[in-house]
Amino acid sequence: MSSTTTRGRGTARAVTTGVALAAVLLAAGCGTSDDRTPPAATTSAATPSADATSAGTDDPASVLTSYGLELPAGAADVQAEPRTDDTMTDAWLVTFSAPTDEVEAMCVDAGIGAPRVSLSLTADELASYGLDAVPQDAWACEASRPSDMRQQIRVLFDGEPATVRVALYTMPER
Repeated sequence: MSSTTTRGRGTARAVTTGVALAAVLLAAGCGTSDDRTPPAATTSAATPSADATSAGTDDPASVLTSYGLELPAGAADVQAEPRTDDTMTDAWLVTFSAPTDEVEAMCVDAGIGAPRVSLSLTADELASYGLDAVPQDAWACEASRPSDMRQQIRVLFDGEPATVRVALYTMPER
């Protein structure tokens, strides 16, 4: 084997090792950026999972995006609250107000179907929305995320502009 071939393999090995080391350091949070800010404190005693943290901490738009939803353009008073439950991981309740047609489009665009009248919900479903009773004239759309069947999306809204509650969670792996 010539010395040129040996040197080429050594260089390739050094580059591969350097790239792997850089990936490990970035994954560990040892980047060079100084503009990182700690996540905002939440009012809930719940602690978001690692999946939720990677989805953008408690930024509502990032939480929705991590589930394939897009915040409607007319959304106002947007909040995201991490939720805990023994049966769910990466659970969130995102609330906002928005024009009803934009909420309906959000459901259809995410691939979870057109909204339907919501007449009754189980106690667990109500709890996921942070409610004690179904609001009058409520509509809902819900399904597993088409690209990740473990991710569950439930949208409940009522009124005009709509008061919107989006319950999101990831089913645990079995």
